[in-house]
Amino acid sequence: LEELKRFQTVSENLTDGFFVLDYEGKIIFWNSGAESIFGFRKSQVFNKFVSSILPQIDKKFFETIKNQLRKEGKWNSEFKLVTSGKEEFLETRMGRIGEETKFEIAVLVTVVTKRAEMERELKRSEELYRNIVTHSNDFICILDKEG
Repeated sequence: LEELKRFQTVSENLTDGFFVLDYEGKIIFWNSGAESIFGFRKSQVFNKFVSSILPQIDKKFFETIKNQLRKEGKWNSEFKLVTSGKEEFLETRMGRIGEETKFEIAVLVTVVTKRAEMERELKRSEELYRNIVTHSNDFICILDKEG
C-alpha cells in the first residue's frame, strides 16, 4: 500500500504526461501532466481507447505497437497533436508492464514542440545555405588560419 501511494505521488508530480493502457488499449491510469497536455480530465478518458487522445493510433496500429512491445518491451514515436487550433509535437514512449502474453502499457508523453521547431528551422537554414552554394556562379571556398 505504501509503494502504491509513493507511485501515485511520483506520477502526479511529473510534468510529463503519464498514463497506463490495459491490454485492449483502454486508458486505466491518467496523471495531471496528461490532463495538462491533452486537455482532458481523468473522468473524460478513463476506459476509453487510446485513439480518443491520440487519433493516429487506431486498432490496427495499436496491434503493431503491442507486437513490438511484446518483442522488445518498448516503443517510441513522435506525434503531432492539434487541439483548439494549437499544434503540439509529442514524444511518446511506451513500455510493457508485465508478462509477454497479456500486459499493460505505461505511456510517457513529453511536449517537444520547441525542439521540433528548432530542428525544422535548422533544416531550412541548411537547405538555404546548400542552395546558395550549389547555385552560385561565384567561386566559394573556406580557408583556415594559414590560408
